[in-house]
Parts: sequence; structure tokens; C-alpha cells
Amino acid sequence: MTAERAIVHLAQPTTGGVAEVVLQLVEIGVADGRRVVVGCPADGYLAERARALGAEWLPIELRRAPGPSDVAALRRTRAAMRHADAVFAHSSKTGALARLVRPRGTRLVFVPHGWSWLVGGRLAGAYRTVERLLARRAHVTVVVGRDELAEGRQVLGRRPALEVIENSVDLERFRPPEVPRPTDGRTVVCVGRLTRQKGQDLLVRAVAQGGLDVSVRLVGPSDPAEREDLETLARELGIAERVELVGADDPVRHLQEADLVVVPSRWEGLPLVLLEAMACGAPVVASSAAGVDALADAGVVVPITEEDAFVETLAKAMRDLLASPERRVELGCRARTRAEERYGRERMAEQYRALWS
Repeated sequence: MTAERAIVHLAQPTTGGVAEVVLQLVEIGVADGRRVVVGCPADGYLAERARALGAEWLPIELRRAPGPSDVAALRRTRAAMRHADAVFAHSSKTGALARLVRPRGTRLVFVPHGWSWLVGGRLAGAYRTVERLLARRAHVTVVVGRDELAEGRQVLGRRPALEVIENSVDLERFRPPEVPRPTDGRTVVCVGRLTRQKGQDLLVRAVAQGGLDVSVRLVGPSDPAEREDLETLARELGIAERVELVGADDPVRHLQEADLVVVPSRWEGLPLVLLEAMACGAPVVASSAAGVDALADAGVVVPITEEDAFVETLAKAMRDLLASPERRVELGCRARTRAEERYGRERMAEQYRALWS
């Protein structure tokens, strides 16, 4: 890095929602004439696309799980922060490392994109403890909605500075299809990395157990094990021929072709796919982890409960919407209007500019 001070974005995820938000912020910073640096691993698409937008790339081998590579990652993270006007640490792992080695006087903004402890399991308590210990090492922590703010306050208390900046969507790129969706369509689309968090297995179970006559399109990157698990589940449930695993692809076409978009996440911040589906005027069914505040009355929210009960309720919500073309059109129109009124790019840009200016 040169001596000119920069806006620095550090990220461990290099695909998916975190990467997309980082790229939005890179584009905003570069358009403002700022020097922007992105520190991230070489895999995925983040580094390449950030450079195409005009940012510099600093290789940092950040890995989600703790390991020997963290020693080198700590050194490179600290070096990246030394000549920065502001540093934005995206995701929990990156946020932990950056807060540990923050140089004195460096303005550090932590953006968790969903609290680490929501993963659940035996490590949830440890994650809560780590976040409490590190919370005040950041100047501000950005959360993406009121639900995430309330969760953060409950665990971290009142003293850490938390600020709500909701995610945004490109309303020109994500727009309703030119040809209206057919009234008898049966295509269900779910966009997102194939992981337990995103809940694609819950959607597959809901389709099978609910006896829904639909085709399911799962769009998003995955590692081979996750893909194999979903293929096996669909085969065991007898619906393999109706579940298509598309892989990583531009989501616009799929969201425009969807008769119904389902966001069945087990936990979330504010998923970009939800906003993208709304902007495309798609009727949406989302878990309460993903969509309560964002959707409001512009979609159907299914409460997160015990998994068997959630699957049953999800299947019913999908069945009811698929049986009502008029309701789907109504919700799609409401969703597009809500996206235009609340989730345009400039609102988010102004809030982030205030943090790096």
C-alpha cells in the first residue's frame, strides 16, 4: 500500500451477500474519487471484481475456521490498516482479527452481516463471549436492521456503538420482467450459497412433505459436500427430478422467472436476495429470520420454530400463494414499491459516506 490514505475493506467471504455488499461500497468509494483497498483471499470473485471497479487488492488468506494461517492474516490485516482513513471489517472472523490488531488512532467499523452466535450449537456461547470482549474495540458496529440491533443490544449491552444501515439493491438491474409472470406458473426459486444457514434443505423438505407440484430451482455456489447432501435429500424424498441445482449464476434472470421466491434461512442479517427478489417484483415467502422487517406486508413471513413445524408451515404458505395468482401479483407489486421506497442504493451510500468521511 502507498502512503495515500485509503478506505479499506477487509473480508473473509469472497462470494455471496458479504462480497456483494463490499462491491457496492467499493463502487461508491471509487465514484467519490477515493482510493479504495480490498483485503481478502484469492478465491471467489471478490478480488477480481473489486479490481475491475477500480479498487486495489491486498491478498489476505483469511479462513473462517481458526488455523495456522491466522498468524500471517493478523500481520497483513494490521499492515492494511496502518494507512487508512477508515477500515471496514466485514464478517465475524475478519471483525475479530481487525479488532484484535487495530492500530491506535485507526477508525474501525465492524460489519458482522449477521451475529456470529446465531450459528447455534456448542460454540454459540464462546462466540457471545468473544463479541462482548471485542465490542468496544470498534468505533462503531453496523447492523443491517432493527432485529439485528435488538439482538446485539441483548447480548452486548448498551455501551458498544451500534448503527443501523440497511442493505440496498440496484433497482435498475433488479427489476420486474418485461413480460408478466404466468398465472399458472409453478417455478419456485431460492437464491443463496448452499449452506445450512440458508435453509435450502428445509425448502426441499417442505416441497416433498407438502406434496407441492412445483419445480425448485436452487441458485448459488456450494462446496461439493453441500451439493451432494441436497441431491441426496431430494432423491430420498422422491423429488430429485424436480429440484435443479443451478450453481453460481447471475440471479436476475432466475428471480424474474420465479413464480415464487422462498428465503428459508435459519438465521440472517438482511439477505440481499430478499431485496433483489422484492425489486424484481416477485412474490416472496421468507422465514422470520430473514424477512419480518424488510417484507412487512409485501410478502409472507413464516416464523422460525422447531424444524418439523417450520417445514409444515412453510409448505402451507407456499401452497396458499401458489393457489392464488391474484395474491401473488398483489404481493409482487407491493414488494417492488417497498424496495423503491426503502432499499435504493443512495440511502445506504450516504450513511456509509458519513462513516468514512
